[in-house]
Amino acid sequence: MTLETAQLRQIAGHPSYWIPGRAGPTGEPHVGVLRDADGTRVLVAFRTRAAATAAQVSGDVGGLLVASGSHVFRLRGFDRVDIDPGSEDAESFSGDELGALGVWAEIVAVERAVESPETVDDPFFALRTFSRYLVVGQDAEDAPDLMLAPDTAGRKLLAVFTSEDAVDAFVRETGATGVATTLPGDELFFAMRELPIDGFVVNCCGPAATRAFAKGAVDRILTAGRS
Repeated sequence: MTLETAQLRQIAGHPSYWIPGRAGPTGEPHVGVLRDADGTRVLVAFRTRAAATAAQVSGDVGGLLVASGSHVFRLRGFDRVDIDPGSEDAESFSGDELGALGVWAEIVAVERAVESPETVDDPFFALRTFSRYLVVGQDAEDAPDLMLAPDTAGRKLLAVFTSEDAVDAFVRETGATGVATTLPGDELFFAMRELPIDGFVVNCCGPAATRAFAKGAVDRILTAGRS
């Protein structure tokens, strides 16, 4: 089975999975992992606490933890994730699919920082450390001409995207043509310092939440999390 973009976003963006585990002395999670007969390391996750409790699964640690999909699929130490095993809605992900969900977990996490910064410990740090921004450029003689977001006030706002489906939405709405380039946050925001822009917009045409930032936010983002 090949997962579609909408499925990847939905699974990685699920707000709460119940997984075997417990919190350590300083709050760090210790996740319980099962092993199949062939040695495959399996993390089981349930969409409801009732289902997790009924399954009586605790892996190699006792208790249950609740975590968002954007957290679960960024964890390491297992080869497969089984969601709601034994139910009609059971799903299992390994290999390339599990890797793709890890990518989407990162995307969903930064999109949450854009949409609801008050729910994130340090939203500017989340913006700076995201590794997969996309910008769209048209070929120019000396350098790519990066495309701006539509703006009724006439501001020069760089169009920045967190995912390919956000680029697709931009192309559909604006008819833009160009080539998308992937940049890590530090590189993108350092480059923005030198651009003749008024700010930037994340996912200006959806499907995730849209937010505009003044250019003054760039320095705050670049210094976030640095001592």
